[in-house]
Amino acid sequence: MADKINRITNTIPRSSKINKTSEVNLNSISSIKNIQKTSAASRVSSVQRSTISISAADQAKMFQMVEEEASKMFEGQNISNQKQETIKNSVKRTISASEIDEDE
Repeated sequence: MADKINRITNTIPRSSKINKTSEVNLNSISSIKNIQKTSAASRVSSVQRSTISISAADQAKMFQMVEEEASKMFEGQNISNQKQETIKNSVKRTISASEIDEDE
């Protein structure tokens, strides 16, 4: 169990002298043994599901925010309209991939 801190001091412990770097002698490295061939990773047993729910109304608000923020972000930038649309649509698709709760 950690000790309770009763007071805080403004002292910093002194560091010791740092040695200069030196050349590494590759001949002094011992041989490497027991290297094994790599193998395939096991399959993922389940897909991670979204942990948040976004209502359809909230999703629409978020899409509008994407449009507004993109307009601010791209203002004065030398980015083609096609690239701007690609970026905005990518963000919107990410939002759309979230779980939609129609009950709200």
